[in-house]
Amino acid sequence: MIEPSPAGIVTQQADLSQGLRYRHRKDRIVEGRSGNRWFLGGVYAGAAHAATVPLTVGRGQWLVQTIRDGAEGLVQESQVLRGGDDLSVDVVADGGFAGIACPWHQGVTTCYR
Repeated sequence: MIEPSPAGIVTQQADLSQGLRYRHRKDRIVEGRSGNRWFLGGVYAGAAHAATVPLTVGRGQWLVQTIRDGAEGLVQESQVLRGGDDLSVDVVADGGFAGIACPWHQGVTTCYR
């Protein structure tokens, strides 16, 4: 269960408000960690654009799975990035995304348990 809070996002297992950052006072980006998995998300006000989020998860290769608002519904995407790379997510007007990142090696196809 995920519910919005004035400080950020609170789930049954984690309060992700610790990593809350504001951009231009209208966008919110949140990140948090549980074990070796990182959870991230962003909510944006304004025009559609490509959001760039630094992947500050540590060294090595990471599987990053995102779900975002699309023009005709939700869009799920997966990619392998290196720690320190920028994650680019296409965001619709007044849209957002949520994602999960986990260490990647040959054979890893999902971060979900």
